Amino acid sequence: MVILIEMRTAISIPDPLFDAAEDVADRLGVSRSQLYAKALAEYVAKHRDDQVTEELNRVYARYSSTLDPVLAGMQSMSLPKEEWLCSGVSCGGAHSRNPSGQALATGAPWSSCRPIV
Repeated sequence: MVILIEMRTAISIPDPLFDAAEDVADRLGVSRSQLYAKALAEYVAKHRDDQVTEELNRVYARYSSTLDPVLAGMQSMSLPKEEWLCSGVSCGGAHSRNPSGQALATGAPWSSCRPIV
């Protein structure tokens, strides 16, 4: 059995917001207290997620996200060679990406490249 203790509180809100909340509570068939509690719970949950994201960003900011060059080379060699088109020009299967975001074979923007199926 779960027993929930409710805290009574008083808040000040602008009249138009109060009126809009009354309309929503009436339309949903819930009390004003239920509406405010649900709205506050959703707001708190949203910002709790923001806090988790901020914490994860702080943790991951401490470490480099670049791939070790040796591992990157091994990974690249393990992939089958494919024929690609970059801006309509065949890359001849020598498709790789440089740090500037361009395909090395053509100099085309990486986003314009696609495999030939």
